[in-house]
Formats: sequence, structure tokens, C-alpha cells
Amino acid sequence: MSRFSPVLTMRFGLFAACFFLVFRVMASQPALAAPAATGSGWSGTEATADTSQSAPMTLEQAFERALQHNHAIRIERLTEEQARNDISRGNAGQLPVIELSGSAELSRNNTDLELANFDDPAAGNTAITVNGAESRTFEAGVNLRYTLFDGFSGRYRFRQLQQLGSLAELSTRITIEQTLFEVAQRYFQVLEAKEQLEIERENLRSSELRLDFTRDARQFGNARQLDVLNAEVNTGNDQIRVEEARNALTEAWRALQLLLGMEISRDDQTPALHTGYEPDAGLILDTLLQSALERNVRVMLSQSELSLAEVQRQLAGTGRFPELSLQGRYGYLNQENDANQLHTLEQNGFSASVNLRYVLFNGFTTRRTIENAAIERRSREENRIQVLRSVETDVLNSWSALQTQQRALRLSEQTVSAAELQFQEAQEAARQGRVTAIELRDAQLTLLEARLQQTRIRQALRLREIELLLLSGMMDI
Repeated sequence: MSRFSPVLTMRFGLFAACFFLVFRVMASQPALAAPAATGSGWSGTEATADTSQSAPMTLEQAFERALQHNHAIRIERLTEEQARNDISRGNAGQLPVIELSGSAELSRNNTDLELANFDDPAAGNTAITVNGAESRTFEAGVNLRYTLFDGFSGRYRFRQLQQLGSLAELSTRITIEQTLFEVAQRYFQVLEAKEQLEIERENLRSSELRLDFTRDARQFGNARQLDVLNAEVNTGNDQIRVEEARNALTEAWRALQLLLGMEISRDDQTPALHTGYEPDAGLILDTLLQSALERNVRVMLSQSELSLAEVQRQLAGTGRFPELSLQGRYGYLNQENDANQLHTLEQNGFSASVNLRYVLFNGFTTRRTIENAAIERRSREENRIQVLRSVETDVLNSWSALQTQQRALRLSEQTVSAAELQFQEAQEAARQGRVTAIELRDAQLTLLEARLQQTRIRQALRLREIELLLLSGMMDI
């Protein structure tokens, strides 16, 4: 004989049917549904997870927006532009310098002059006094300076500027890759927060159904007041978790907006993002390793630093050579003196000179500069080897983590299947009165957690694939 009354059994069956309906509606949500095929790699069209907005944002669109509007990337690009502007023959000292100069000078003085009388020394000198004597000088000219030879230092300075431009470009690329990876992290955090909010809402609905059922059972004397209080406490806790999940979603979405250079939203409107996913079966470890050792941005940066160190070593060696320079001038000079035998002077014409400068001894400064430059080059070579090994290690570790997560994804699919069967069995048992409402809810929460775990693994797997593509330099930027 059943330990429940016929009325209570009927109400329990109605409760279980409602419970099952709520779960089916929840399970049909795209946020917890199985992903549609999207192709391989980090590109592809993804299934829509939220229809609250007309144009849900894909991860690729988030990348594109970050490339255009992220503030850190824009700052790096401006720095790169400055470095590119510095690459010129003139900045390297290989072009002549032409200057236009001019001056005007006016002076007024009281002047006492005494002129020697060489024809008649006995007559004495001739004294001249001029008060308020003015002197006016006007000068203008075009000057030319050009280094004819300086040990080819101009050539090496130009190469140095080119290498500095390459370093700035690679620095921008590093910032871009780091930003895109952070965008992917934030993007998946938003998706996870959205799914967590849906789960918490479903849990709240379950708690509310259980509370209603327990209150009805209390009226028929088949439940205690303590059971009602426990159901009320559980419902209150679920309401708190819903609010916390909603706040977590808002914070994750604002963090993504900041990275994308978007205007930060002041409300808690749910963003519309795509959630589709398909693992990339085309990744091959050997291909990733080979590409990483050639195209990884850190590898390229270490090689560029080595090339710069070699140029600086060659530039330091130019200090052993003499410097030969040419100077030329075309000028005009007009000078007027009230108190001078040379009353007026006017000149115009060309002048040119060739100058030779050679340092015989400077306290061995040149030799120390050359030695330090050679040491720096060896240091850059060691750094390049270290970077190569570090990148290889990162690729291998990321590949191992990818394989582990792929296996975990397959296991999670089995776990979800088992949890679904468990919930179906719990539903059937609830209809027959063999399990309590709490046991049925536990079975539902187990299924929801299994689905959430599967989603987290998918997102972690997707993020690991993006990391591998960035490490190998195979992501088009």
C-alpha cells in the first residue's frame, strides 16, 4: 500500500509533470544545446545563442572590432608609425644639410681713436673723437654641410633605423596577439556567464515549484512546517544566486566591451553572442611546431633584436675610421662704420672647405664600445636560442592540454548521456512516488552541472586552439 494519499499522489504526479516540462524547455535552450558544425580553426559561422538582438556578435567580429578600436592596439600602432617616420636617409646622416642664415646688428658707441702718423712721427699721432658713432652689420647666407666619409656609419645608422622600425612592428603584433587572446577569454567568459544565469534561473523555477508542492502537501498534512521552511530557504538562496549570476554576466560583458573599445553599457542588458563550436581536427603537431619556430612573433622579435645587435656592432666599428666632411657657403655681408677708417664693407660670394677629423686616442672608448657591442650580440644570440626552446615548450604544453581537453570532451558527452538517463529514471520514480522532490531536484541539478561542464570544456578547448594558432603564427591578423 502506498505511503501517500491518493490526492497527494495526484499532486505529486502533477508536480513531476510540470518539473519535466520545465526541464525540457530549459534543455531546448541554445545555450545548453549541442553545437552546430562550424568548420575548422577559429573561423566559421556559428549558431545564434541569443535572439534578443538582431545581429549577434561572433568571435571573429569581436576580433575585427578589437583590431580597429582597442586602445592598447591603437597606441602601439601610433608608436609604430613614429618609428616608421624615423626611417630616412636624412635621419641617418646620409644627406647634406642646407641652412639659411641671416643676421642684423646695430651698435652705437662713443669712440676715441688715435691714428699713428708714420710719415712724420715727430708731429705725433692724430686723435679722433666721435660721439654716438654707429656700426651697422647685415649678413645673410646659404650654408651646406655634408659628410663625405665617416666609416660608412651613415649606412649602418640607416640599417639601425630599419631594424628599430621592424621591432616596433613586432611589438605591435605582440600587443595584437595578446589582446585577441584576451578578447577570446572574455568572450567565452560572457558565454559561460550567460549559461550560468540560465541554469540558476531554472534552479529557481524548480525551487518555486517545490515550494508550491510542499505548501500543498502541508495543507493535507503530508508535510511538516519544517519542510516548508526548508523549501523557502532554498528558494531564497536560489534567488540570490540568480542575482549574483546576473551581476557576473554584466561584469563580464563590460570587460569585453572595454577590450573592444565600445561604449560601456550602464544597464544589465544581455549581450547577443554566438555560441557554436566545432573542434578543429586539422591541427597537426609537427606543422604547428615548424610554423612556430619560423613565424612565432617572439621568435621573429628575438631574430630582429639579434640583427639590430649586429648592426650596432658594425656601427661601433666605424669609430676607428677618420671623418671627412665638406662645408660650403654662399653669403652676403654689408657693414657700415661711422668711426672707422673702413667706413663701408660689402661682400658676396662662395666659400668652401674640406675638413678631416681623426681621433688618435680617446682613452680606449672606441675599443670598449666595440667590445660591448660584440657582447650584446652574443647575448641576443643566447636569447634567440632561449626563445626558440621556450616557444617549442609552449606549443608542446598547449598541444598536450588540447589533447587532454578533447578526451575530457568525449567523457563529458558520456557523462551528459548518463545524467539524462538518471533524470529520466528519477522522473519515472517520482510519478510512482518512490523518490522525493528533493531527490528529483538533485537529479536535475546533476544533469545541469554535467551540461555546464561540457560547455566549459568546449570553451576551454576553443581557447586552447586559438592559443596554438597564435603560438604557431598561423592566425591571420
